[in-house]
Amino acid sequence: MTISLLDETNTRFDGLHSAHVYIEPITTPGSALEAAYRLLERIFEPEVLNTYDSFLEELAEVSSNLRNCYSIHLAAFLEMDNQRYLVGFHNSTVMRLLSHSDMAIQAVTYLVTSPKAKESGLRGIGSRLSEAALQLATDQMNEHGCRLAYIAAEAETPSLGFWTKSGFLWPEGLRYLQPPLEFDESGKPRFEEVAENFVVFPLGISSRNSIQADVLMDLILTMYENLILRPQRAILAPDAMLRVQSYVLDRVLERVKATIPVVGEIPLVSPLLATGSHAHPD
Repeated sequence: MTISLLDETNTRFDGLHSAHVYIEPITTPGSALEAAYRLLERIFEPEVLNTYDSFLEELAEVSSNLRNCYSIHLAAFLEMDNQRYLVGFHNSTVMRLLSHSDMAIQAVTYLVTSPKAKESGLRGIGSRLSEAALQLATDQMNEHGCRLAYIAAEAETPSLGFWTKSGFLWPEGLRYLQPPLEFDESGKPRFEEVAENFVVFPLGISSRNSIQADVLMDLILTMYENLILRPQRAILAPDAMLRVQSYVLDRVLERVKATIPVVGEIPLVSPLLATGSHAHPD
């Protein structure tokens, strides 16, 4: 059955309920991934949106024994009048920390809900996607004998209410930058780095009061390595890759690092304190 994006229809939907929504993984290219990407394009600016090809590459890595991390693609579907609609999408990557190999992080890259579904009174899609993704991530790390210690997200300011309601916390004082997602063949960034709000959800025995400075640095460096640098190594020449690595590590990471203490504990506080925002929970 072909899958459509709810927001591209003119049909009026009333009386929708979360019971009408079901969650399924996207494991192959097709109309589900295409609809999910069109939803992402409606919500995110180009500088913070990965290319469609990058999603195809992630799906290929999931089925490969050579992968270094585990990508999750989950979609929320609504089926009405013999038609299936995509109403939400979750994308995250589960990865072992570079310097704390007994710990792993689930880095949420995208979590989006159909604006039309919200307008129709359908709520809770994002929470259900997050719960399903966390279960997959936990199972994956259990198989590898590694503790899933944190969920992390690069949160845009308008979404801080949702992340606060979901129990995420902000490492106090951290000023986070998302590196450019695309570089040209010479290693020059196509976009500049973007200021985001880095938020974490401690899991298991991880403290909800504070996070060690070296662990926080490891979380960020692990994400930069797996989400930014590793994909570029597969497509760029060595000289170009050196420029990319220098840009990400010497320019972007150093600016972030300057806001993190060298040692000690960093308090974890409400994400709403990150920018003084008064955003409301979704």
